[in-house]
Amino acid sequence: MNDTINYYNENAIDFYNNTKDANMAELYEKFLTFLPKGAKILDLGCGSGRDTKFFLENGYECVAADASIEMVKLSSELTGKKTLHLRFDEIDFDEEFDGVWACASLLHARRSEMDDIFKRIYKALRKDGIFTPHLNMVIKKSLEMEGFLIFMMRSPLMSF
Repeated sequence: MNDTINYYNENAIDFYNNTKDANMAELYEKFLTFLPKGAKILDLGCGSGRDTKFFLENGYECVAADASIEMVKLSSELTGKKTLHLRFDEIDFDEEFDGVWACASLLHARRSEMDDIFKRIYKALRKDGIFTPHLNMVIKKSLEMEGFLIFMMRSPLMSF
């Protein structure tokens, strides 16, 4: 993970410029369908802060987090809100979020870390909260999951 964090620290400006204006409307619409207006969202691995900015501008409460200190600085600047400097293994919230948004960030985690990360995300969700990781084809295949959007809802039927 340190190599990935170093990459983003060294290439933050280029990554920021290449992603901050990407049109994510279709993905936002699918995710927000499951959340009430004003819901509290954790943008996990927020990168440029593009998604946090969208959520904030559209009436949602949003907490942004990223492992790269340089992306934290850029995200904070773009959103006007402090971004948390957190790695996946440092997530430690207790039923605080209605939704967790992880857009192309979990692909940086090792398979061996995924169980712990999913448990941390589950713990961060409120009852009936929703988690949607947007995963590329490589990680989808390695996790043997189908479909681009994968939802995990915190409910009495699920336990980790």
